[in-house]
Formats: sequence, C-alpha cells, structure tokens
Amino acid sequence: MVTTNKKIKKQVRDNTRDIDSSITKPSVPVGTQVRNDINTQVRLGITRRAITTEAATANNHITCNLYNIKSVEVTTGDEADIEVYCSIIRGTALNAALPRLENNDDLFVTLLPFSSTESRWFCLSLFTGSEVCS
Repeated sequence: MVTTNKKIKKQVRDNTRDIDSSITKPSVPVGTQVRNDINTQVRLGITRRAITTEAATANNHITCNLYNIKSVEVTTGDEADIEVYCSIIRGTALNAALPRLENNDDLFVTLLPFSSTESRWFCLSLFTGSEVCS
C-alpha cells in the first residue's frame, strides 16, 4: 500500500509539473508598473472605474475620465480624457451597439498591453451590434 501511495504522489507531481510548464504565462504580470504615453507610472491589469465624457460615436472607443480612490472624477492630468477601447460583437460602432453609451455613463476599465511599446485602456463590458429600426 505504501508503494502505491508513493507512485500516485509521484505521478501527480509529474503531471502537475507538465501542466505548469505548458501554461503560457503573460509577458507582463498583472499589477506591473509601466510608463504610459505621457511618461507617468500606471499599473497594468488593475480594474478602475471610469465615466464617459461624450456619447458613443461611430468607432470602437470612447473618451472617459477615471475616478480616483475617493470616487471623485479626475478631470485634469493623465487620468482625464483617456481613450477606452470596447469589444463589439457583430459590430464596429459604439453608437450602434447595446448597451447604448451616453455622456456620464460609468464603465469599468483596465489598462492592458496592446503592443510591445503601447498600452491601452479597455472596457470590461461587451457590447453587441444592433440595428436601429424606424
């Protein structure tokens, strides 16, 4: 019985090692401080609350201001007037997607690497393309 338990533990350990080595790890860990476009430090992958500063337009991004830690809208500096990119299923324009975005709508956003030299703010909500019927 002892031999069987040792064999099982070894097999579990070997299988776990194989699984761990096959998992693709992100090139930049969540929470890593990086410099944004205007050379200030921000953390990647941290969820932030933002408020839209315009109604949705015919593209896949919208301008927003972030809220600070005290839930106050930031209207100046590097946390104001950020571009937030949105994923739209069966569509490309936010003004023709559901849910509709208007001025002063709250969103949850996160900063993620977009390329090897650029990071972008992305909305955590998914939008669905729609047709306006008259």
